[in-house]
Amino acid sequence: MRFLLEVGSWLLPRSRRARWREESLSLLLDVNGWRRWWYTVDLLVKVPMLAWHLHPRPAARWPSPAAVLAGMGLVLAAFAVPGAYVLSPFLGEQNTEALLLLAPFGLAVAITRHAVRRARRPVLAVPVVVFGAFGPLVGVGILAAGAAAPGWIQSATAIAGYAALAGPGVWLAANSWRAIRHRQRQRPMHAFGLIAGSAFVLTIAGLLWPVLIGGSPPLPVLVAMAMGLYAFLAAFPVWAAWTGVSQIIHSARRPRERTAGQAF
Repeated sequence: MRFLLEVGSWLLPRSRRARWREESLSLLLDVNGWRRWWYTVDLLVKVPMLAWHLHPRPAARWPSPAAVLAGMGLVLAAFAVPGAYVLSPFLGEQNTEALLLLAPFGLAVAITRHAVRRARRPVLAVPVVVFGAFGPLVGVGILAAGAAAPGWIQSATAIAGYAALAGPGVWLAANSWRAIRHRQRQRPMHAFGLIAGSAFVLTIAGLLWPVLIGGSPPLPVLVAMAMGLYAFLAAFPVWAAWTGVSQIIHSARRPRERTAGQAF
């Protein structure tokens, strides 16, 4: 009977085993005959339930709404980029380019959440939110406003508009490089983010050639733009889907407080 109690106590936490065996044995010694065996079976059957209550368990909770929105935006952006490339024969060249330029807009919630969590004061997060999270919207607005402007005003608005369009790429490349330098976890994910952000900025920079220099870009610039575009098409969906799913899953596991050095 002592052996049965010894085996049954293995399910309990180590600090509670001796106390449970002592109390169970004292209870069994108070009865005789078949009742002793009946009580033994009863005690052993209740051990799993007792162990479930005694073992420490992390409190289950739902993912935070901000993490869910950020993750869903990233996943949608991950599907928008290859979707624009596949559906380009049906969308047309202009619509495909517009969709590719606006696809990083799916990072808006993720960039806003990251900027607010990392900023020491809310005011410091405003430039990151405006030019990083809503850079595509701001860039399209500046380009549309300066399209009918005369002379140098049109060139200045074009430069400002394309610079705002590159905001999400700059944010992505900078934060991915920071995460790699600090040797944070999931380095392959940050490597994809660095490639995607840099390629996006390179593609936007190539579009500035007719505005700054004038005329058609030379062959090396066209090759660099094409390489940047294909690198963005290959790396951005992987990073966006990976990061989006990770944000949703990890927000349900980690406490809501910001982790020191957290990149995303």
